[in-house]
Amino acid sequence: MRVNFRAKVIIRIILAYILLAAPFPFAPDSAAETESDLVIPVMVGQTGAASVFGKNELDGYTLAVEEWNRKGGVNGRAVKLKVEDTRTDQKQIITSFQWFAMQGYPVILGPTWLDGFPAVIPLAQRKGVLLVTPSAAVEAFSENDRKWAVSFYHNSTIETQTLLNFLKSKGMHRIALIYEEEPFSEMMRKLILKQATLIADEGVQGGTADFYTLLNRLKHKRPDVLIVYVWNETSLSSLLKQIQIVIPSIQLATVHDGESWIKHPLFKPYIKKLIHTKFIVADSAFAQRFKKRFGYEPILTASNAYDAMNGVLSALQSGAATGRQIRDYLMSHELDTATFGKFKFTKDASVPSKVR
Repeated sequence: MRVNFRAKVIIRIILAYILLAAPFPFAPDSAAETESDLVIPVMVGQTGAASVFGKNELDGYTLAVEEWNRKGGVNGRAVKLKVEDTRTDQKQIITSFQWFAMQGYPVILGPTWLDGFPAVIPLAQRKGVLLVTPSAAVEAFSENDRKWAVSFYHNSTIETQTLLNFLKSKGMHRIALIYEEEPFSEMMRKLILKQATLIADEGVQGGTADFYTLLNRLKHKRPDVLIVYVWNETSLSSLLKQIQIVIPSIQLATVHDGESWIKHPLFKPYIKKLIHTKFIVADSAFAQRFKKRFGYEPILTASNAYDAMNGVLSALQSGAATGRQIRDYLMSHELDTATFGKFKFTKDASVPSKVR
């Protein structure tokens, strides 16, 4: 069959468009990037409840990338970040993931608080896109999810033991708990129940804003300490405010998140007495480098993000090109990290941690 000249031109234009539009792993898609750049996609919670953590994570990623680029990049390629704000929202996390997956990336750094939004993990596994996060407790992952997603986050089992031991050392034996009914909080609750007896154990839905009945019920039980595992921004601000009205003298306790609560403008005015854990970063100079570059003190999970990026870039430099190959590299090599020092992931994909 003969094809006239105009038809040939149209066909060539269509073919050229398809080739240009087709996803290509690590290919640039903005004027600021070049064909030789190694583009790394990251998903961080720049807005929403995880915004403080998201900012630290993005800056941790950035610090690692800048250090690699000063040394010549990855196999001579300059590293650039492509950032998506997850808004600390399940729907947006899926949307951001789909956007990156369509572009053919084999690995994504993030998202922030992956343990609270695990629905994206099976989707990523089916597409062969590795998720490497700095802020997810693997104890909250299903057995299958642990076989794919990689977390450079701390060991929550050790953290829970440290918190409970401290409370007991201060004579706080009557322990009450308010937790949000979501994966991370429920996992942390289970860790507490394995080690302590609670006089009150109250679960709440994210978004709940009225806690007066619950708090009055707790008040009559006279707890020595109230452990709070609530992360929803609306719920947490309402809870902290109402605690100061109903039981203002109560001692509050939580895990490492408390460090960001006392800096958050919505929470800070209502926090009078708060005990929280703090992870010890192996590289004491990391905080100084971070502050010199960004002008503020890092919190958890800045160093974890820095380590996650270094791990992924090391895997890529070694020749790993697929999600599976990158994961195999991370699981099989001793990694030199700012957070934990030199370590290897255990068979169940967990990490060591030092907590105080």
